[in-house]
Amino acid sequence: MNSVSVAWHVPCNPGGRTGDTMTRPLLCLIALLATACDPLTNQCDQAAEYEPTITIGTGWSEFTEIDGHIERSMGTQGGTHVYLSLRTTGLAPGFGSQVAPPTLDARLVQNGIEIGQTSSLWDPMKGSAASAEVIGLELRLYDEYFYDEQLIAETQFDRDAPMLLIVDMVDACGTSAHEELEVLLDT
Repeated sequence: MNSVSVAWHVPCNPGGRTGDTMTRPLLCLIALLATACDPLTNQCDQAAEYEPTITIGTGWSEFTEIDGHIERSMGTQGGTHVYLSLRTTGLAPGFGSQVAPPTLDARLVQNGIEIGQTSSLWDPMKGSAASAEVIGLELRLYDEYFYDEQLIAETQFDRDAPMLLIVDMVDACGTSAHEELEVLLDT
């Protein structure tokens, strides 16, 4: 077991001056708190209290439940995407630069063919292990499946048929969650 000894009032004599004193209890307390409060351990302990789940939604500025349809949006540079919003429980959401946000792999698949994907979650999720969310993720769609008629014919991709939205997340503690949702793409 580690022990900590604290000198409550220690003379400090920088440069040979007399009469300078420095009170160390405050410094020791700050050092003790800084080393005792590991944000990753705290988030992992909190997350372990809940079943890891993901709820898949949509929305650019707020979480909206998916009613079976998800809207395809045109980007400013000509590409297409869908906006995802996710709610989680049981995952450490991340904490500034000290605890990384969960890794993310989200895919839109039809008949085993991936037609869209995102894997970027740059900032910690908003909330806690009990309930966190991320709003407005862009899942980039591979445009060739919407415009290349030869590829569409070869792969038998059907824009009007159901697709599977698959989301996998793993937090900094190593806890994972998986969710799948069948959707129709509104074009």
